[in-house]
Amino acid sequence: RVHGGTFDESDPRHSTMFCFKPHKSKPKANEDEKPGGTYENMAQLGLEHYWIEKTDMELLHALHKRGCMFLVSDPNKDDCPVVYASSSFIEFTGFEEKDVIGVNCRFLQCEDTTPESVQKIRKALKSLKSTAVCVVNAKKSGERFLNHFFLSPLFDGNKKLVLFLGVQIELKEITPELESVTGEEFLPFYHLGRN
Repeated sequence: RVHGGTFDESDPRHSTMFCFKPHKSKPKANEDEKPGGTYENMAQLGLEHYWIEKTDMELLHALHKRGCMFLVSDPNKDDCPVVYASSSFIEFTGFEEKDVIGVNCRFLQCEDTTPESVQKIRKALKSLKSTAVCVVNAKKSGERFLNHFFLSPLFDGNKKLVLFLGVQIELKEITPELESVTGEEFLPFYHLGRN
């Protein structure tokens, strides 16, 4: 569960960005820090030194609070490795953190993953646009699951790409309605999003 921190919009350091801080240390206000300050409510994610826009942080906070399955990866590192996996993702897929952290998300692909779905994801990664795609993925056991996958870039205050967010929603079947959901419609469709 995510515990609330404090946010003061009148403080210029808190106006545009938040950052992830390691869960081992308490956040501190420090004049040497980047604008945005640090917050205990995100400390539990265990990520340090990632500064992202306020609205993107609010989205991560909301997903974490609701117990959603999601991964966060770092496109600024070689092969865009996963740097965070939600506990719901770990529980559902059966992968352990050691299987996930530090590797590319393609470990979810299987023989039933279509080239078309992979191409749609690659196109979104290159264009830095949010997208939604229905894709067949595999759990650690090899069991297949239908995944309504949402991919979104996360930026800093200068609109520089910092991270990618991938949200997984298990489906029972793929319907034309689901296949037509765009990246912009995904979060409202599932009643997810910012507080």
